[in-house]
Amino acid sequence: MTTNNEKQSQAQLDLLTAKAILDHMEKNKPTITYGQLADSIEELRDQPMANQGTRHSLGRIQKYCEESGVPILSSMVVSKAHKEPSDGFFVAFNEVRPGTGLTEEEIIHKEQGDCINHSDWQPLLDRIQKEIDSL
Repeated sequence: MTTNNEKQSQAQLDLLTAKAILDHMEKNKPTITYGQLADSIEELRDQPMANQGTRHSLGRIQKYCEESGVPILSSMVVSKAHKEPSDGFFVAFNEVRPGTGLTEEEIIHKEQGDCINHSDWQPLLDRIQKEIDSL
């Protein structure tokens, strides 16, 4: 069973993860690799971060994006080798938006394009902060 302290730590990591992706995008670098994301989070929290430590956070961010009415920000996180999101992204995407009928390639193209063209991410950051404050 996850305690409130653990849930709050997870939500705080979610906020740092979202901010790291957005910071990277603001530098006109649309996608960020899992390794770059881990490095960025380490800088933000001054603590080591494993690449796999972002997996659950990225899944929760998909849900926060859907709840906030913004594009799926986690689509911007890609593997260094393949330059696309991991299989976990698509599993979480289909949980958040079931039955779209889109191929994985179409999902990537649409969501990344929507993210690049989106300018107001404050609803997402506010939603994550609300989660932190509720715990």
